[in-house]
Amino acid sequence: MGQPQSRGDIASLYQALAAEVQEVLRKASAAGGDREDVEAAAWKAYEAWVRAAHASIEKIVATPAIGDVAAAVLNSFLRLQQIGNSVVGSLFAPLWPMVGLTPLTETQALFDRIESLRREVRQRTAPGTLKPRNTSRRAQNGHPPGNKKPASITQ
Repeated sequence: MGQPQSRGDIASLYQALAAEVQEVLRKASAAGGDREDVEAAAWKAYEAWVRAAHASIEKIVATPAIGDVAAAVLNSFLRLQQIGNSVVGSLFAPLWPMVGLTPLTETQALFDRIESLRREVRQRTAPGTLKPRNTSRRAQNGHPPGNKKPASITQ
C-alpha cells in the first residue's frame, strides 16, 4: 500500500472515509439491516480512517517547520527539567539529614555497589565459568590430587 504524497491523495482518502462512514450510518439505520453487514461496513470505515490519519500524520511530520518546532519544544522541556532538578536538589539537600533520609549521592553509590555485586555474582554463576576447586588437604600442601602415596611424617 503506497502512501499518498500530494494533497489530492490525502483529500481522496478523506472522501473515501466520508463515504464509508455514510455507508455505516445507512446500514445501521436500515430497519432490516443485518448486524454482520453493519460490522463489516464499520470495519471498512475504520480502515479508511486509519489510512487517512496515517497519511495526514506522515505529511505533517515530514514538514521541516514541524520538526524544528518539535525539537525546540523538546529542548526547552529538557532544560526546564534540568533547572528544576538542580533547584529541588539545592533546596532539599540540607533537609535530608534532618528528616533522617540519606543524600542522593549516598543512595546512588549504594545502588551502584549493589549493581556491581549483581554483575559479579552473574559472572561467577554463569555456565562454563566455574572451575572445579580441589580443597583437599593434600592439594593445599602442594601434592597433586592423583598422588595416592601417603606423605611422610616428620617430627
